[in-house]
Amino acid sequence: MKRLFTLLIFLPSISFGQKNTDLLVQTSYSHVGLNFGITFTRQYSDKFSFSSGLNYLINRPVYDNLDFAFRHRFYAVKAYQAIGIHAGIRRKINLPESALEPYFFYRFQATHAPTRTLSQYVDTTVVYQPNPQTIHVIESSYYIYKKSIWAFENILGIGFDVKLHSKWYLSASAGVGPSLIIAPSEQGSNGGYFRTIEIGDYYSLGITYRLKPKI
Repeated sequence: MKRLFTLLIFLPSISFGQKNTDLLVQTSYSHVGLNFGITFTRQYSDKFSFSSGLNYLINRPVYDNLDFAFRHRFYAVKAYQAIGIHAGIRRKINLPESALEPYFFYRFQATHAPTRTLSQYVDTTVVYQPNPQTIHVIESSYYIYKKSIWAFENILGIGFDVKLHSKWYLSASAGVGPSLIIAPSEQGSNGGYFRTIEIGDYYSLGITYRLKPKI
């Protein structure tokens, strides 16, 4: 796994020589939840570039009671479970004489962590004194599925970079796509896996530093 992380970080610079390189620091919200990420992007033609980097899963409370099994439910119990990888391809949209640099993109993300689900139920109590009445109280509790689950997210979308100052850019993107979920089965002891595909959305906002300006 360490070798894979190293390869993803250094592959753009190894593969594409002295082309433009962007360093992006971003927060993103996808099917697994909230991530902090670092991305290296290397341009290898006038229109196409390759990106790769690391994600760090940020544990957050569950704010809905919709009983999703996986959507926004990934929760790192140990530090290494928060680390994920991502890679992708960009296709630039040319806008002559514009500070806006839009692009289409494909992004792949892999996360391997437990999930945490919020369960809510109504506790009913009958009180007879001084007057008979029924009291309903909504109780909430978290359940952590401690076995790590794989999530492979595939995202297609559109984004843009807009120049702020010198080599600094504001970067934003949004997309949607299928997420393959592979979870250890709770049925029996044969080591089987449960697989499902869910459609997830993706939103990202960050700051880009252009390490090498265009020539």
